[in-house]
Amino acid sequence: MRKNMLKLIAIISILFMTVGLTSCDKSSNSAADSGNTNQKGDLGSNEYVLYTDSDPIENDKVKIVPDKPSCYGSGNYSLSLYFTITNKEYVTKEYEFKNIKLVKESTGAEYTARGYLGLNKVSIEAELNKSFIITSTIPASINTDKYKLILEINEYKITYYLYDTPDDLREDMTINYYIDNSIVKTTTIKDGRTFTNDYVYESSDNLYYCNTWWLDSNRLTKISSTTVINENTNLYGYKFSNLKWATTSSDVYSFVNGVNHVPSNGTLVIPSYYSNKEICIGNFAIKDINVKKIYVPKTVHKIYTGNFKGIGDATIYYEGTADEWKALFSYSYDVVTNNVVYNTKY
Repeated sequence: MRKNMLKLIAIISILFMTVGLTSCDKSSNSAADSGNTNQKGDLGSNEYVLYTDSDPIENDKVKIVPDKPSCYGSGNYSLSLYFTITNKEYVTKEYEFKNIKLVKESTGAEYTARGYLGLNKVSIEAELNKSFIITSTIPASINTDKYKLILEINEYKITYYLYDTPDDLREDMTINYYIDNSIVKTTTIKDGRTFTNDYVYESSDNLYYCNTWWLDSNRLTKISSTTVINENTNLYGYKFSNLKWATTSSDVYSFVNGVNHVPSNGTLVIPSYYSNKEICIGNFAIKDINVKKIYVPKTVHKIYTGNFKGIGDATIYYEGTADEWKALFSYSYDVVTNNVVYNTKY
């Protein structure tokens, strides 16, 4: 009868004279110098390339799971690497750690590594796990350089890079952005990377935008800056008005009471109607914005005080005449005439 699986932790512990491991998984580096190896535990041969985010080595005989390294200490720093080794065969097996070396990638310098207390072998009974420890000392450069651990465990040759898989070895994942059930943009991101929300949808009529995205078409779950992308992903948005609209309005007019977003082309357009109503521009609604052009339709009914201040050298295009423009303002002292072009429709 097969024994129940037990778990012991295999620990490989390496001592470093360093200031920390914070940069180990941030930089890209090729695995070309490791020979004809198989990425992420491919079973096509007994040679493996692993990174701190790699899948484990596993076949019908053994499973070797490396954990991410952790650094600690003061003065001389110690780096601990954790390996879980499972004997999947039905007989007791002896596992020998051999040809162990630590390599500084920038120079190719090698540093001696050895089994903890001089032990380089461990015997593991059928279907059990056991531990193993290795130690080494290197110069204090892990924060500015990258290292790899090269070793053999029986017939398995392993190159373990002490940082995450570089981008040039990661797959491209597709992100589709949807507005009104149509794709408005497609981008790619490397597998396992964190989503960065740097895309803002802007409608061609300069009326709407979207900078918030959801993972479902019902817009129940927002994607965040901590979301890791591991598959092709569809994101769903909603058209938000570039203008802020008053929550209360008359039966006849809709009131602009601010600006949510100025399009990247610098063109702000006031629509002819909103909610099927003509428009009034409320007090101090359009002011202190970085804009190049503002289009005002003839259907605007009234412009209240404090508007079009702090807009720099922006040009205002009004659909009607100069007299009709002046008549829109509630107070004569608010009338803006500099950089106004009349009889121009967006």
